[in-house]
Amino acid sequence: MGKNKFLYNVLYSLIVFFIIVGICSLFYGILVYFCNTFAMNELDAIGQLGSYSALPLIFFTIAGTAVVFLAFLKQQEEIENQSSEFKRLAKHQEIQDFENNFYQLLNTYFHTLDSISYRSSINKKSKDKEEEYFFEHKSREALRYLFEYEFKPKVIDKLIVPYCDNPRESFNLYYENFLVSGLDRLGHYFRVVFHILKVINQNRLLFPDEGKFYSNILRAQLSSHEIIFLFFNGISERAYFGKTDKITFEFLINKYAFLEHLSISKYISDDENDTKCEVRKLLGYYDRNAYGDRADEILLDLSLNS
Repeated sequence: MGKNKFLYNVLYSLIVFFIIVGICSLFYGILVYFCNTFAMNELDAIGQLGSYSALPLIFFTIAGTAVVFLAFLKQQEEIENQSSEFKRLAKHQEIQDFENNFYQLLNTYFHTLDSISYRSSINKKSKDKEEEYFFEHKSREALRYLFEYEFKPKVIDKLIVPYCDNPRESFNLYYENFLVSGLDRLGHYFRVVFHILKVINQNRLLFPDEGKFYSNILRAQLSSHEIIFLFFNGISERAYFGKTDKITFEFLINKYAFLEHLSISKYISDDENDTKCEVRKLLGYYDRNAYGDRADEILLDLSLNS
């Protein structure tokens, strides 16, 4: 009976009470009639019986009204239960549709990652001549080469010579130069990751944790180099290009603690204090929540060496 259990019990009690009282009053009136037929003429006894017959009718009317009201309440509760069940099934279907979409997008992420390539070369001497050998790297290996041989020397190491007083603007100038030089192999990759996080955020009301379970699944697939690239891309002007709402890459990274496993210090040598200092400044452009439970640890990793 749910939330109306107390009211139902009261109505059941009233119905039983008024039916019993009505029956008792009816029998009392009949008893009085038979007793009076011996004490007075039959016409007077019938008149007295008529005066008693109104009382059971009142009691039965009250009991009948309570029965009708009880039936109405039960019908309302049944409608509410059907509506709740419909909403539950509809939400279950929404979650199922979301999960199907999410895992399809996750497959798209893997295909996009596998499509990233980087071509490296080495020179080898063969007899009296020097020959150049080329190697094609794919997926996460390509990201490692791209970071070590292109991104770090052309962006991170350049931060120690800022274009202006604003570290973020200086970074964006170096980052833009890096992209326009033909090294923007990650554009599609960033858009796919952003879209997955955006879809999770759009469906956040379906889940008590606002979809963090699914963002953690995505985050668990990322290599250390992927997280570093996402860190820099999130605060770049490219990440804001064409955005008319507040749902930016930076916003989603902050919300879903996407940089909790950021580990950039191991790619900066101990004697590169100036570089560490500039990277620490860029860390401050994200909320602490972006780094999850490791915010202090990440800053400590980039502490300066004396």
